[in-house]
Amino acid sequence: MKLSQSSKLFVFTSVAVAASLLLSGFRSLSAPNEVIMLELGKTSAVELDASETQDFRIDVDKGSYTVYVDAEADKNKIVGNLKLLKMNGASFQGANSNEINIDGSVKVRHGGTYKFTVNTPVRIRLKNGDGDICKYWVTVVSAEGKTVPKFGFDAEVLKATIGAAGNEGKLKPQQVIYYKTTIPKGKYNISLGVESLEGTAYATLDLLDSRGFVKYSDRLGNMLMVNPNNGEKKRGEMVVKFLKDTSVMIRIESDIISANEFPYDLTIALED
Repeated sequence: MKLSQSSKLFVFTSVAVAASLLLSGFRSLSAPNEVIMLELGKTSAVELDASETQDFRIDVDKGSYTVYVDAEADKNKIVGNLKLLKMNGASFQGANSNEINIDGSVKVRHGGTYKFTVNTPVRIRLKNGDGDICKYWVTVVSAEGKTVPKFGFDAEVLKATIGAAGNEGKLKPQQVIYYKTTIPKGKYNISLGVESLEGTAYATLDLLDSRGFVKYSDRLGNMLMVNPNNGEKKRGEMVVKFLKDTSVMIRIESDIISANEFPYDLTIALED
């Protein structure tokens, strides 16, 4: 079969786009109904348009597994959804517990742990919201190990110092920084100070578990928002009681509405 000049151009362009996606680490979604096979412990990256859906498959042995999903959007709020289904698309029993809502403004990690009583082929259905194009990274690991996948998106992870001071830096608009530490048993004051050098500075702090997961049941109690304007300095705080030594991550984010880079400081100290 002979190709016209326009057909040749289409084929060349399609191949170039596919090659570009592969080089960037993201799979081409030119065949949206194709199911992507997942391997235990390995990350698969996809980029989804608004309201687009991508299915994955993983075959798991009897046991418990943790599903990680990292998400990043360029402009708008991240709103997505991930479901664990039977291979025929039907829900498992307790369908609500097999669903992960993905919500954030710049870069965010969500996930959950699931137990299978027999060897099971699992369909993982990832759906992007109706806003921005989003990049997603999906990883499944055994819950019995201590492996925590690296974040799919670019994020600095620092060791937090517990005491009067010691955790400070600068945040650019749409930048995310994570701190990790183990907080000894006790009652602690966790506070975030932000200074706006010019324009609006809008920062949020989330207290997460050691995997970097947001706990929705605790979200309002474990989240701070600090937004000074034009030369102001503001500080927000939360008081948290830890019943035992607890490994945590703390996520600090400069929201998309922040006008410029701004300095911040994080303090973790025993509450008097």
